[in-house]
Amino acid sequence: MKHLSGDSFEDIYISILQELNDNPEFTPNPRGIGSREITNLSFELTNPRDRYIWNKAREVDYVFATKFWLWMINGDTDFSYVFSSNKNAANFIDKPKDEKVMPTNFSTAYGPRILKQLPYIVDELVRDSSSRRAVIHILNEGDLDMLGTDTKEEYPCSMTFSFMIRNDALHMYSNMRSNNCCLTICFDIFNMTMLQEHLYRVLKKTYPDLKLGSYHHTMMSAHYFDREQPLVDKILAADIAGEVGMIQKKL
Repeated sequence: MKHLSGDSFEDIYISILQELNDNPEFTPNPRGIGSREITNLSFELTNPRDRYIWNKAREVDYVFATKFWLWMINGDTDFSYVFSSNKNAANFIDKPKDEKVMPTNFSTAYGPRILKQLPYIVDELVRDSSSRRAVIHILNEGDLDMLGTDTKEEYPCSMTFSFMIRNDALHMYSNMRSNNCCLTICFDIFNMTMLQEHLYRVLKKTYPDLKLGSYHHTMMSAHYFDREQPLVDKILAADIAGEVGMIQKKL
């Protein structure tokens, strides 16, 4: 079960949760928090536009997801704006307390990192449609300063976003050091496939026959935490019962 492929992210999502629930490879306790984990797990989403979770027990807030995407692609760094209605805001907006180690303006927001590199990616793929060099780096050496500090800023889970044009289709490859496969992966896939589609629309001006290719996702650590087990149980039960959330009707 180390690799999955499908047209629907929801089907992939449920399969990953089921495998972590039934057959975890490891049960580590990072920072004293119990978890169930599978390493080196990957999947291919052959239809990146089928990025939604309709499971009634999960009820992903796609209004928030869209707000997050717009915040990210505009290169914003003010987490308090995008997380103004999110109860976990403090996990993202608390600044480093040890100014000798990290500057007070330090931020792990993805947006500025993506926007700084995206023009180079566009130019590279316009110059050479067969290029293997179109890679956006998210996690970088500057983030190492976070290790050993008491900052609550999120240590980037994403390492690289890579893009290739093959057989007249734009494919995206995300490489993750860590991925919570119960909660955050729903928003990760939404944002990453939106980024793929954004670049696709830009490149289509140069390549009119370009198609949207597959989205590929590799996780060094695919996991969920023990405290999320009750929610996982509800999600799997709702999937068996075929219960669809109300958010589908709103969209």
